Amino acid sequence: MKIIADVDKCTGCDRCKLACSYQLHEGFNVFLSNIEIEKEITGLPLKIYFKAPCIDLPCKKPLCIEFCLEKALEII
Repeated sequence: MKIIADVDKCTGCDRCKLACSYQLHEGFNVFLSNIEIEKEITGLPLKIYFKAPCIDLPCKKPLCIEFCLEKALEII
């Protein structure tokens, strides 16, 4: 299983990044997240990257998916 992202649904709000940093480091800091969002000048995402640990889905219940209001992330 792995997490995939739909950039067409993503608004670039960074809630997933905050949830990830909280789950991994017990603090809200987008720089400690395993998720990177490459944004256009408009602020909308072009690409969403997951750092290496997320490829094998290390979190039993990923908060990034739960906190995404647009349902842009899912497990496959």
